Amino acid sequence: MKSIKPLPPLEVVRAVINYNSETGEFTYVEAKQGRCERKRKGSKSHSYKRLTIAGKKYVAHRLAWLLHYGEDPDEMVVDHINGDRRDNRISNLRLATQQQNTWNTQSEGLGVTKRVNKWVAYIRKQGKVVRVSTDCPLLTHIKIVELRSEIHGEYAAV
Repeated sequence: MKSIKPLPPLEVVRAVINYNSETGEFTYVEAKQGRCERKRKGSKSHSYKRLTIAGKKYVAHRLAWLLHYGEDPDEMVVDHINGDRRDNRISNLRLATQQQNTWNTQSEGLGVTKRVNKWVAYIRKQGKVVRVSTDCPLLTHIKIVELRSEIHGEYAAV
């Protein structure tokens, strides 16, 4: 697992960035010729919104957590509940372990393939592969989604 970059101190971030927790938008105040001007802040070159503070880039959802709760999430992952990496509303963010965050992806265990006249899907449970198979692709999909919800709880992407 790659290490997570520590965030700058809260007072440094607050001096540069404003965060609206209801909309997930970030702004900063830039003094220009004696007047203050509000501008949207954040690069759109990556799938995650990134903000620059003191010449270093940080992912916006981690800064949102810091600004709203007043603490760096440290080694925890800030997970986007709805899977939309650009949706930084605080109601869409939660702390998760790296493993829980991988459960909140659409890809794991939801692929249904045909094998020897049966429709099959797989999912991992405690390191072991669990197989679901039926005669109907839709039923196989429904069963794997149910199993995924049972195994991963609130972190299951459905």
